Amino acid sequence: MTDYIAIIGKYYPGTQASCIGDSTVYTNVVWTSSPIAQADLDAKALIDAQSNKNDEINQYRDQVFAGGFLDSNGIRWNASSTDISNINAVCTLIALGVVTSNQTWRDTSNTNHTLTPTQLVQLAGGMATFGQAAYANSWTHKANVAALTTITDVNNYNITTGWPT
Repeated sequence: MTDYIAIIGKYYPGTQASCIGDSTVYTNVVWTSSPIAQADLDAKALIDAQSNKNDEINQYRDQVFAGGFLDSNGIRWNASSTDISNINAVCTLIALGVVTSNQTWRDTSNTNHTLTPTQLVQLAGGMATFGQAAYANSWTHKANVAALTTITDVNNYNITTGWPT
């Protein structure tokens, strides 16, 4: 529901208003300075709802990253920003010829796997593909939310579809 008094305070700090009864009903707002049209307040409330939904999308995307991704061998690998940074550093050392031997890498269940340099580079590629798919899905959801025209539709929008595993 739209809290008109909160919207007024956020977007129109010089405007003074109070509320008789429920602040989610525009007709209950009592103006002590020039009133703001309900349509303007509703537009600001929609922007807030869309921003909040985008925050939810970002949080859900981060949960997807934290859950890791499943490779073609059925192993679920960690894919947090730290994990991606770590494997990219190892791949850089592989490319420079510093790392030439097998390395131990841990999956999401804390099981060690011995991987060749080629397998590590393939794993990094899988992480990058997973990460790009997760970001692309979040962008799609955000575009869908931006196209919604009511607060109810924004609040009811399902952000859990289309994510990579």
